[in-house]
Amino acid sequence: DEHFAKRNIRGIKDCIREAEKEVPLEANPIFRMQFYYDIALAYADVRTLEPSDSHLEKEILNYRKAIDIFEMEISTSDEDVLDKDVYSLAQLIAMKSYCNLGNTSGETNRYIAAIGSYYNAVCISDAFSMASLNLSSTLFQFAIFQITPEAEQYFTHAAYHYFKLAEQY
Repeated sequence: DEHFAKRNIRGIKDCIREAEKEVPLEANPIFRMQFYYDIALAYADVRTLEPSDSHLEKEILNYRKAIDIFEMEISTSDEDVLDKDVYSLAQLIAMKSYCNLGNTSGETNRYIAAIGSYYNAVCISDAFSMASLNLSSTLFQFAIFQITPEAEQYFTHAAYHYFKLAEQY
């Protein structure tokens, strides 16, 4: 954050390089999820200051790594085995990863991928208003690209549904 505030691209890249040397493969899944999520955010910062497809790809890759840990190691585990607070933390990191992956997909006009990412976050918890609101907005944007009026109405209705869901929380 300090490097981003100072617009120090080299500092951010150096931090990323140092962190990537220390990938915590043996660490617990929650730590690894947070690690990859933080790396993805750093690439998002770099991309903000210096737009590049390679930064975008690395950002997406690291969100996916965090999500993969959740999907493969956490959500498939027996919930009774995991501590409730640990499971809730994993869900939070996964929801933020899905939501930011959706944001990144939306920025690059990959509406279907963005919709899927936001929907996955909402499936974890419909109380995650940011994902519901982003899903609503993206569905609305996607609706105008539909060929038939019925399809446009379908996506507009879905957008309204998720907007109302976001309002509840």
